[in-house]
Order: sequence, then C-alpha cells, then structure tokens
Amino acid sequence: MNEYERWQNLVVRAPGDVPSATPLSWQAEKESDHAQKLFANQLPAEAPYRVERGAAGDALAALALRESMRRNMENDRGYRVHEALTLGATWAQVAAALDVGRPRPALSCSSTSTVSATGG
Repeated sequence: MNEYERWQNLVVRAPGDVPSATPLSWQAEKESDHAQKLFANQLPAEAPYRVERGAAGDALAALALRESMRRNMENDRGYRVHEALTLGATWAQVAAALDVGRPRPALSCSSTSTVSATGG
C-alpha cells in the first residue's frame, strides 16, 4: 500500500490525526468527500438515486481537516513571504498578495441611531 492509499484509508477526527507532510490537495480531497456526504443529508429521503449520507464522523472529519488545512496554510505564510522575496517579489507585491497595507473603508455609524450609553 502506498502513502496515498494509506491516507485514503486513514480516519481523521482531529487535526493531529493528519500526518505533518500530508499535501493540502489530499486534505482538501478528503474534506470534500466528507462534505458531499453531509450535503446529501439535505436531499429528500426519496432521492431518485442512491446517495451516501453523512454522519457525525463525517462532520468531525470535515472540521478536523479544515482546521488542519488552516494551520498548514498559516504556518507556511512566513516561508512563502521569504520565498517570494527571494525570488524577486517586492514588499509591495507581497503586501498585495496578502491583502494588507491598503487602507480599508471605515465603518460609518448612522447619526440617527437611537442606542444610548444607558441602553435605551
């Protein structure tokens, strides 16, 4: 059995169940499989074709896999910034890629608000 086959057979219920070197594409594929089963729960019981419906384990796996992917992407951010700069990107380009460094529109409060400091 190769690594991919082992991954396909692995039961994931927590982010720590995901081996550290697992490609994001494998994690996304597994999460998508669980998400499709969960989506099938919304179909009518008399669906015109056979569907595999999701269970609690599928919801837990989807949550765990999404958290694992989020952590992987967050942990790789610094490396990717370094890599982009090393390969010739400018700081401005890196900031644009991360969507940081540009002013965002301020939230405005309506002057007609009836909320007061006393909650009235």
